[in-house]
Amino acid sequence: MPGTPKPRPNSRPSSARDRNRRCSADGFGFSIRRGAHDGAGTGCTCAPRTTHRPVKTDDSPMDATAKRLVKTADEVVRKTIAELPPDLRGFAEKLPVLHEPWPNDALVEDGWDEDLLGMFVGDGIDVPAGDRGPLPPQILLFYENLWDFAEGNEAVYRDEIRITYLHELGHYLGLGEQDIEERGLL
Repeated sequence: MPGTPKPRPNSRPSSARDRNRRCSADGFGFSIRRGAHDGAGTGCTCAPRTTHRPVKTDDSPMDATAKRLVKTADEVVRKTIAELPPDLRGFAEKLPVLHEPWPNDALVEDGWDEDLLGMFVGDGIDVPAGDRGPLPPQILLFYENLWDFAEGNEAVYRDEIRITYLHELGHYLGLGEQDIEERGLL
């Protein structure tokens, strides 16, 4: 059916801290529940959050820490794109990357973990133009969740941004985790 999201396998191995990568496995993020895409029901789980996110209204200003985290994330993404092989760089340069503190309430209510690190939204380049859904392709990086995952360590935060960005870019490009690793991108 045109516009229906296609599940993509997510076989990212656990990190050194014995946590699994938290990500989305597909673009729309509204009809496929976390873990359902990998067949085993495990894929994108992670240790539960130990703190609750603060309530933030859309009109509240970003504090200095949030601005710093977004600026750092943007710098890491730009540097990562610049280091990509030329055959991938052109695609990456055209794909918007949005920085949000965490998944919105609609995503959480739809079953996605509130501690998701990143998400690819929309259809990948492997979907024919006539079959694409209404959402434009884009990557969402959840900087507060990435910062929590890094446990406040700046170097780990930067590394997690890079890893998460490349993982989500892989979904856009139609690459599996093994393909990404074989290309030397992680």
